[in-house]
Amino acid sequence: MDLNADSIKSLKYMIRVTPAGEMKDVLIHMKTLLDGEQNLISNPEIIEAMRKWYETHRQHICLPGGKVAMVTTTGNASTAEDTSFNYYDSTLGITFSFDPFTYPFTLEGKIVSEEPMQVPTSSLKDQLVQGFTSYLKSSYADKKALFAVHQ
Repeated sequence: MDLNADSIKSLKYMIRVTPAGEMKDVLIHMKTLLDGEQNLISNPEIIEAMRKWYETHRQHICLPGGKVAMVTTTGNASTAEDTSFNYYDSTLGITFSFDPFTYPFTLEGKIVSEEPMQVPTSSLKDQLVQGFTSYLKSSYADKKALFAVHQ
């Protein structure tokens, strides 16, 4: 199926207004409308709209070993022409990837690297991370709350 500019615009709008927790259903409908997954995952504008949705909603991705990473704009580790969803979680110090089009919609990812990336930080950010970590440990059950501190 050939996607014209109006179709792409409509699909991008559909992605943008999808509430958190509903992307699974929207993707299933979009695949049906487009006669299959390949038409959905081969369009760079749709991929970019999906990337922005995940970053805006700070989606949590389950990783091996029980770790949970967060997708953020500042953590985007993909290159401009790269269609993969690679992100760096500065709190965990790991780079991870996931496939947003996977069915069933499990939001499970894989660890790409456990090597810390060189991300410029300030003492204020380090203090905030320490403070939030301490607060979450004392106030919430393990893995019930996540946070991210951006520059």
